[in-house]
Amino acid sequence: MSIKSGTAYITTTNTDTNIVWQYGALDNIKLPIIIAECGNNHMGNMNFAFELLNAAKESGADLVKFQAGSAKGFARDKSQIKRYKQFELGLANYKRLIEYGHKIGIPVFFSIWGEGFDELREMEQFHKIAARQCNQDNIEKYDSENTFISVPKNAQIIYEPDKKYKSIFMHVVSEYPTYDPQLSRIKFLQQIFDKVGYSDHTIGISSCITAVKDFGAIAIEKHFTLPKLRAEYGHVFRDHKHSATPDEFQIMSIILRGG
Repeated sequence: MSIKSGTAYITTTNTDTNIVWQYGALDNIKLPIIIAECGNNHMGNMNFAFELLNAAKESGADLVKFQAGSAKGFARDKSQIKRYKQFELGLANYKRLIEYGHKIGIPVFFSIWGEGFDELREMEQFHKIAARQCNQDNIEKYDSENTFISVPKNAQIIYEPDKKYKSIFMHVVSEYPTYDPQLSRIKFLQQIFDKVGYSDHTIGISSCITAVKDFGAIAIEKHFTLPKLRAEYGHVFRDHKHSATPDEFQIMSIILRGG
């Protein structure tokens, strides 16, 4: 069976390991698509950002995602703006990450927070709509074969039975870390959307494996860090706690690839 959606094709055979994703400049990425979510784990340091990017590629990631934006955009309220200032890399450096990804052969894309970063949308091959940004307007605006949309439980989405979206919709629980990933919700989303993945915030890799093997997620987004960053910054930035190290991420990638 082949499901056609624009320029993206999902070709299904008898086993998951034979599923192939054909995507424009990206050919022959086997499902599930594995995304290393580096977020702001670089701690505002470009050297760390490049290290994360290299390590993610070596650990089996198909795509690497960072967060791009301003402190005001990152913050959930005014009290957090000063704290999030440390994560700003600036537009020029976000462009450098995309260019470096091209150089080493792995696409880099972003969830974008704040104004002044529209150029990144033009440069990146893939796009991400984060859980906080998931609303009907953004879904309609950014829906495409190369967009990943995180869908939290409280998302306000208009369900139209005849409406076919092109994006991959990612089940997510917005708790950091997440102790109950509610993976059965993947099956619920599969009744609404053609393509459903899983964005993970749990500690460890078992939920990602279960999401694919037992619930049929076709994309996995797992936070990614380095051991030295977790050791030095884990107590000041929560994301390191629920991020996989290169060794953990590689094990997950091998298992998800059927190894």
